[in-house]
Amino acid sequence: MSLRTAFGYMLEWAFFSFLYQRDHLQQVLLTYALILVFEELRSLAVGNDVHGVPVPPWLSGSFRLGGLMEYPWYRVFASVACLVVAFALYAVVNRTRLGMMIRAGASNRDMVRGLGVDIRQLYRIVFAGGVALAALAGMIAAPLSSVYPGMGSSVLIVCFVVVVIGGIGSITGALVASLLVGFVAPATEAAPVDPNLTLIGQLQAAESVEDLKKLWAANQAAFGDKDVKAAYSIRGKALKAAEKAAA
Repeated sequence: MSLRTAFGYMLEWAFFSFLYQRDHLQQVLLTYALILVFEELRSLAVGNDVHGVPVPPWLSGSFRLGGLMEYPWYRVFASVACLVVAFALYAVVNRTRLGMMIRAGASNRDMVRGLGVDIRQLYRIVFAGGVALAALAGMIAAPLSSVYPGMGSSVLIVCFVVVVIGGIGSITGALVASLLVGFVAPATEAAPVDPNLTLIGQLQAAESVEDLKKLWAANQAAFGDKDVKAAYSIRGKALKAAEKAAA
């Protein structure tokens, strides 16, 4: 963690310290550019293999939940760790002298500088702390999802959504937005999918006229839907043309 913190400190000093007087969009673009650069460097250094990370022995196993399913102990640990980090961050920002300077610097950096606070040093501490928290999140998530190239891409999009919903510079808003996204996203993923949409996808994936005939035979009742019928017709014409050209 100390190496990650030092790396974040140097990263802020080398790149982001020049952008605080500019628009937030330029900071976002620089962040994304650095992600692409570091992804390529990672690929050159260690390759693109997927690495599984074992769960610590003292957190292995699961417990029965409701008599119908088993829930892993490691997921309980990850949830508790996230809550501990969230409350610790809240306490630092709202109950310490450092947090008071961070909040003041986010509101009016010129006034804080006029009071004798080294605002650049403060920004570097905050940025380094953010990098350390990101590294901690990756360490906790590794046994759940393995370590693979681009594993942070989907998380990055969710982070942007949380910042937009919670508001830039609002710790409380970010906490509420993250909880909202965390509860809403799984609910939408578990929503039932229209079977006709799935069938249209199968039609588009068909590689021959014979595949289409098999789908027709297996799902004749669904072809009363006009969208499914249109997809069948378009895909059938395309496959017939391709087979005729190949012949």
